[in-house]
Amino acid sequence: MSESRRAAARIAANYVRLIAGVALGLALVRLQLRTLGGEVVGLIALLVSTIGLASVIEEAIENSMVRELGTAHHSGDRARFAVVYNSALAVSTLAAGCVALVYTIILLVLPLLDVPLELLSAARWFIVAKMLESAIIVALAPANNMYLATERMIGFNGWLVARRASAVVAIVLTLLSKPESPAQGLILYGWLSVGLHALVIVAAVGSLAWRDRRLIPRPSCTDRGTMRTIARTSSANASMFIAGLLELPAGALIMNLAFGLHGNLIFGLGAQAAGYVRMVAAGPITGIDAVATRLSTAADPAQRLRALVYHTTRLQTFVVIPSAVAMFILAPTFMRVWVGGTGVSDQVIGDAVTLSRIMILGFVAKCMLDVWWRLLYGAGHVRPYVRLVVTAAISTPILGLLLLWLLPASIRYWAPALAFAVAHATAHLGVLPHIITARFQMPYRSLIAAMARPLIPAAGAGAAMVLVESLFDAPTITSIIAQALAFGVVYLLVGSVVAFEQGDRARVFAIVRHARNMVLGAGGDASGAR
Repeated sequence: MSESRRAAARIAANYVRLIAGVALGLALVRLQLRTLGGEVVGLIALLVSTIGLASVIEEAIENSMVRELGTAHHSGDRARFAVVYNSALAVSTLAAGCVALVYTIILLVLPLLDVPLELLSAARWFIVAKMLESAIIVALAPANNMYLATERMIGFNGWLVARRASAVVAIVLTLLSKPESPAQGLILYGWLSVGLHALVIVAAVGSLAWRDRRLIPRPSCTDRGTMRTIARTSSANASMFIAGLLELPAGALIMNLAFGLHGNLIFGLGAQAAGYVRMVAAGPITGIDAVATRLSTAADPAQRLRALVYHTTRLQTFVVIPSAVAMFILAPTFMRVWVGGTGVSDQVIGDAVTLSRIMILGFVAKCMLDVWWRLLYGAGHVRPYVRLVVTAAISTPILGLLLLWLLPASIRYWAPALAFAVAHATAHLGVLPHIITARFQMPYRSLIAAMARPLIPAAGAGAAMVLVESLFDAPTITSIIAQALAFGVVYLLVGSVVAFEQGDRARVFAIVRHARNMVLGAGGDASGAR
């Protein structure tokens, strides 16, 4: 299968999963409110945020091991693969134990949280259910990661959607069971959710193991040295995820200390609006670490990796820059349609728009980090990006406090958002490109030029968006759709002339044809194992 076809399958499957995930998430919240009530849904939000550290371990394990498993898979050496795979299983089993320990600590401190007494016991059972769910995910991560290692992106994304849907099915079954109390409903929902989630992930792993018998565990093949190597990479990624998890809450804490809940509302709305830029940019990058791993084991890996880095960077900026420009222009309209009429004052909306526009630069930087760290990891370079990410995350709250002291009183509320933007732009747009070009032995100017190409079409599309906005008397969903359509049409037309290189149009048409065939059922699964 050609790289264009692989890219088409991967990106199309990723975006289908993202769209389905958003739709299921919106449905889940509405069903939770209807079934459990606002107080219990608020408790679920509190518990989910409280178990964030355990979720980081889960995320780190799920995003690690792809290179190790992929390298062993592409080597064609079954004995080597058996050692790496079973060692990864041993590491993930130990990590599952760490997850259980973190959840146990959360159980012990739960009474210290502001939880109504009548819901305390239900909250404990909910946490136990989530502990079991998280432990299963972590323990089976190596087997599940083989979808990524072999680039079976349709299967990988399909099972992720099924996992997301299991929570929706669980809340529907809870609704149909008509629990006698909110506490009983929370317990029932928690255990139905973990049961269905476990069935889905076991089915995903089992169906892959049925086709690939190498995935049947063989503890005798475990090697301690290989375990240590895998554990070092997983712990490095864990530190990166922990740092990334804490930086926005740190900004929210600064806003709370300086401006109270009013500041938290402004910061929360601004961060969520700006964060949609990163969500849009997630499609091209999932699975790119597996592609880098495969190419690093092929003939002439240096040249192939340079081409992958160059074209992936171009693709990412082609998506990220217009998303950032569109959200920057659309922010006032979007914010007023989103929260207008809900009791939020015009002053809060205006301040949230300002913060969202400031934070967009930081999210653009994080979008580039998202693709570059996966390329570095897939090629076997772990330490450079981990140190940089942790440094940027630690610098963000420190700079935020400093700006809170230095900025004039009228714009002091900018401090955490400005710190987020400056720290990440400096680290991931200023420093990281030098690391990328040095590691992959490619010209720095060519990478920066590739990133700058979408700026001109994005500026032209932004002008079209402003023109369409002037045609409407008030912001509405219709005006947002009209502005988005105008932006998209102008950007694609101008971008195809300004940002495309020789051969790009043919590649795009090939990718679109393959994506269409794939959606119609003719594409099959994009597997690197074929």
